[in-house]
Amino acid sequence: MSIGAGVLQGQCDFDVIILGGGIGGYPAAVSLSRKGFRVALVNDGLMGGECTNYGCIPTKALIRYFDYHSSRELIASDVWRSGISFALESARKSRNGIESVLSSYGVTVIPGRGVFSGEKNGCYLIAVEDSVYGSGKVLIATGSSPIIPGVIRGLPRLLGNRSILRLNQPPRSVLVIGAGAVGVEYSRILANAGVRVILVEMLNNVLPELPRDLSRQVHMGLEELGVEVHVSTVLDEAVPGSDNVHYRLSTGIEGEVDYVFNATGRRPNTDGLGLDRISVELDERGFIKTNKKLETTAPGVYAVGDVIGPPLLAHKAYYQSLIAAENIAGNEVVFNYPVPVIVFSHPEIVQVGYSWGDAKKAGFNASRKRVSLSILTRSFIEGWSDGFVRIVYDRDSGEILGFEMAGPLASELSGLASYLVANRVKVESLHRTVFPHPTMTEVFRELEEAVRGEPVHYYLRP
Repeated sequence: MSIGAGVLQGQCDFDVIILGGGIGGYPAAVSLSRKGFRVALVNDGLMGGECTNYGCIPTKALIRYFDYHSSRELIASDVWRSGISFALESARKSRNGIESVLSSYGVTVIPGRGVFSGEKNGCYLIAVEDSVYGSGKVLIATGSSPIIPGVIRGLPRLLGNRSILRLNQPPRSVLVIGAGAVGVEYSRILANAGVRVILVEMLNNVLPELPRDLSRQVHMGLEELGVEVHVSTVLDEAVPGSDNVHYRLSTGIEGEVDYVFNATGRRPNTDGLGLDRISVELDERGFIKTNKKLETTAPGVYAVGDVIGPPLLAHKAYYQSLIAAENIAGNEVVFNYPVPVIVFSHPEIVQVGYSWGDAKKAGFNASRKRVSLSILTRSFIEGWSDGFVRIVYDRDSGEILGFEMAGPLASELSGLASYLVANRVKVESLHRTVFPHPTMTEVFRELEEAVRGEPVHYYLRP
């Protein structure tokens, strides 16, 4: 195993080594390289990581494609393959863009898996294949991997968000385990492709970490698509057949499906990184401990994204990556932004900032207003007017503290909602904003009118 010449001569080969080329890694590489740092990006697999290649990008492409081709009947194999090709092409374009910008900024990309092997001459040593590189500072952005429950471990006809992209023809039926974001979104995709979908969730509602009325909207939407939803239920048995899987649920229901899709959660990719060699501490769940500047218990070693804990969201990892880069560069910046939670379900779900209960616990004189989307023409046009939007605000200051929505195009409103919450914009300022008609952005005007007690589109008893 060769050691970098710089380390042997008493200096580090790079100023910064970044472990992981996903959305938690490459933004910092670009930022630091732009600032003049010698940056190496160690990446095992396709550039862009999980989000670009197997998660966010292909999933949203599949949602778009099969929404358009939605049918109660199973789609033809060529349509299925076209949808998969569209998803993979979307991922490829995104990946190529990342590779191009890294090259333009002169980032050294080292293929392989990086592992800490110790310290020498003030450098952290990172072993990659048969070589060792030294760096004064390191950013860990190695992401997460699926948790596979024992009942389905080793099952031949088991799908996940990676393997489903390799199917050449649509399955007739799929049992989806886990009704978090991944399970809900793939249930939508498969149902719109005409696949029989059985969705199983061990807790008592889908999207169990979100408010119950948001969850209820998604439950309704899934059933509208024909998904068979089973909550407070676990998969007791999965027995492989020659071309199917026989399943038995805790409720006693049995049946057969072509595949089982695992969406039960994810674990941090920290095993085998050699973190113990440099005294990086983990919490009881295996996530890396960091301070508000995203620095670990090892000085000069930072960590971002899925490896430091939930919410496991790409946009959180992206902004943490940029914050970590600022601190590596010697600035004093903390990550304390509200992170919007988005589920591309049917209807879409957004939650950002405080819930009403959490705002009261935090000491705010919190109040809330909820407006039905039935009064919004664009919501009807987009096919879901049963939803709602809710604002949480402080009565004393008028500042917006939180935002929740279940409805069409909610994801497109999430950025503006996040801005309003992060900057504590006052509700009254929405009165001075002209929201175009007919758009979903009019929900903000409706909320302001509701807070003021002067709604135009529904009757409020004096």
